[in-house]
Formats: sequence, structure tokens, C-alpha cells
Amino acid sequence: MSAEDTKKFMAHVKRDARLRKRLTKETKGTVDRVIKVAKANGYKVTKQELHDHLKKQWGAKKMPTSRKADAFTCIIF
Repeated sequence: MSAEDTKKFMAHVKRDARLRKRLTKETKGTVDRVIKVAKANGYKVTKQELHDHLKKQWGAKKMPTSRKADAFTCIIF
């Protein structure tokens, strides 16, 4: 179920500016903190599923760099 929850969580992040701000502010460079925020919002998300989802979404050659992405995006990779 975590793959589906990961997809739902990322959709939630995309549409909710407050959640994006919270993630950027609270995660400070660790995927574990992103997972903690996801779980606090009711999602069963794993590191691997989150990584796989974002890698699939952006494609291996299109992964963001710190210059082009917000803090939340950069910590995933």
C-alpha cells in the first residue's frame, strides 16, 4: 500500500502550499523527516517508495539539482 500512499502524499504536497512550506522548513535535509511528516498526515510512505516515485516522475536524467529545486525536492536524492 505504500506505493499508493506515496502517490497520494506527493499529490497532497503538490496541491497544499502549507504542507510544502512545512516540509521545506522541517525536513532540513533528511528523508527520514519527510517520512515522519508524511506519516503524521496519515500516509504509509517508505524511503524506497518515495525515492522510486520521484525518480519515475522526473526520470533518471531529469533529477533536480540544488540550483533548480526547493529544499524538499533536493533532499530526496
